Amino acid sequence: MTASDDAAHQHAVQEAELHRRLLAQDPTAPDEAAHYWLPRLYAALCRRNPTVSDPHLLEEAAETALLEYFKNPARYDPDRLSLSSYLLMAADRDLKNLLQREARHRAHLVPLDPVVHGTPARNDEQDEDDAIALPPGVTREQVLQALWDKVRSPRDREVLRLMVVEGERRTEVFVQVLGIEHLPRDAQRREVKRVKDRLNKMMRRVGEGFRGH
Repeated sequence: MTASDDAAHQHAVQEAELHRRLLAQDPTAPDEAAHYWLPRLYAALCRRNPTVSDPHLLEEAAETALLEYFKNPARYDPDRLSLSSYLLMAADRDLKNLLQREARHRAHLVPLDPVVHGTPARNDEQDEDDAIALPPGVTREQVLQALWDKVRSPRDREVLRLMVVEGERRTEVFVQVLGIEHLPRDAQRREVKRVKDRLNKMMRRVGEGFRGH
C-alpha cells in the first residue's frame, strides 16, 4: 500500500467513524466533525470554484453544508457516494444559493443607515468576549458603512447588524441566526464566538484604515 493509499484509507475510516457517532447522537461528535471537516471542505470548495473571490461566502457555504448534515446525518447514504463528495455537493449548492441571493441583494441595494441603540441589560447568556475594539476617533457607524459591502453573506450581515446596530450580546440570539440550535451548548458558544471574532477582526482592519487616512 502506497502512502497515498494509506492516507485515503485512514480518511475513509475517520469519515465512517464520525458518521457513526453522529447517527448515534454522540454530543461530542458535531464539534469534532466540524474541526475535521471544515478546513477540508472549504479547501475543496475553493478548488471547485476558483472564480469566487469572496472567502466569507465560501466559508459560509461550507459551514451551512456541515450544519445541515449534522442536523440530519441519516440523509447521507454511504452506499451511493463518499461523505466527502456528499458534503462537497451540498456546499457547492449552498454557495450557488448564496451567490444568487447576493446578486438579488445588489440589484435592490438600499443605503444602510446604521443607528446604534443602547446595549441590552446583561445576563448569563451573553458573550463576554465580543467587545468591538476600534481605534480612537473611529465610530462604529463609519466602520459599518465601510464594511457592509465587504460582508456579502446574509448570515454574517445579520450577525454584524445585531452586534453593531442593535448592540446585541445574548448568545442565544446569535445561535438562532446561525441555525445551530441542534448543537450542544458548548459547541453553540464556540461557533458563535468564532463567527463574531472573525467579524470583529474585519472591523478592526477597516477601523485601522480610517485611522491611516
